Amino acid sequence: MHKDSSAIMFLLRCSMLSVVACSTTWLGVSFAQERQTDNAEQIGLYIDSFCRGGTPLPVPGAMATDGETVRLSYTSAVPLKSAQLHDTTDTGLRSKRDWQSLSAEIASDEVTAPRPPASANTWFIALTDQRDAMVTTPVQFANQ
Repeated sequence: MHKDSSAIMFLLRCSMLSVVACSTTWLGVSFAQERQTDNAEQIGLYIDSFCRGGTPLPVPGAMATDGETVRLSYTSAVPLKSAQLHDTTDTGLRSKRDWQSLSAEIASDEVTAPRPPASANTWFIALTDQRDAMVTTPVQFANQ
């Protein structure tokens, strides 16, 4: 991602009276200028998956580093169309940093990406399915 296309994380919580209580979940949404109008559809897919029995968004699993490779297990009812590892070496407010993006390889239940550079202080993996629904892993921090 670049300055004109920063990743913004936000917390979405929904509930429908006492019938359905949706758990709190982090949802990563790319706010590239040309995609800003698509965010309502993404949020609708998320809410529908909990509150209306809709097709769920992809679910990232455990992330592990194996030498120079980062591996992420996942499940998805809809095939993935892309996966990317995003990292930054900048400091300051994370939404204002320059981010680099590396494409990840997609297998049936795992994505693999090159390990971020040693100078990266923050990184995460984004998974996007065929509906353009995107989710991310929890943000990883260097030295934690």
